[in-house]
Amino acid sequence: MAETTLTNYFREKLALYFYNGSSLPRGTQIALGDGGYDSVGEEVIVADAAQTSLNNVLLTKDITSLSHPTAYSVTAIGTVLPTELIGESISEVGLLDSTGGLIGVRNFAPKIKDNDETYDFEITLNF
Repeated sequence: MAETTLTNYFREKLALYFYNGSSLPRGTQIALGDGGYDSVGEEVIVADAAQTSLNNVLLTKDITSLSHPTAYSVTAIGTVLPTELIGESISEVGLLDSTGGLIGVRNFAPKIKDNDETYDFEITLNF
């Protein structure tokens, strides 16, 4: 499974929190896109910590579930309904805060969304 890359945006927020106790952004939305895979070279594109958005956003949804599966991780899930993204080739997922700031991104091999399927897209941040 592809690893999630924490963005420089979030790392900066962590440093400020450690330094002066400022608030940390909380993940509130999942963004899905089709720009995480190079169809010519047939390879997953390595996520870049300097990214401020997904390569090509197709849909943004509120998180449907947030969990703390281990002492050093947080997992967010966003659900795509049967009527959404039909026929799209989804290959990137991002976790956004309430301002739209990209906290983490994960790229993967494309998943083509059929019209009779509900998909849960998961992104886990490891600290």
